Amino acid sequence: MRIHRIALEPHLHAEKQYDLQPLQQVFAKYKNKSGSLIPLLQAAQEHFGFLPPVVFPAIAQETGVSESVIYGVATFYAQFRL
Repeated sequence: MRIHRIALEPHLHAEKQYDLQPLQQVFAKYKNKSGSLIPLLQAAQEHFGFLPPVVFPAIAQETGVSESVIYGVATFYAQFRL
């Protein structure tokens, strides 16, 4: 019996470029407002259909919240897809 190994595809989202420009309006709307993390994540997910990895540093830069906290929020709530 011969075993065929399945070639793993490279990370699907690593090579794709994501345009964060449409999110700038949302960033401006919630700038310097507390409690803006979930609406920002919701807007990013609505735009992309999920949360790509490039969203986390962008939101961290805009809000001043660390990427690890943002990732923790995104993985805690079932509404967010990574």
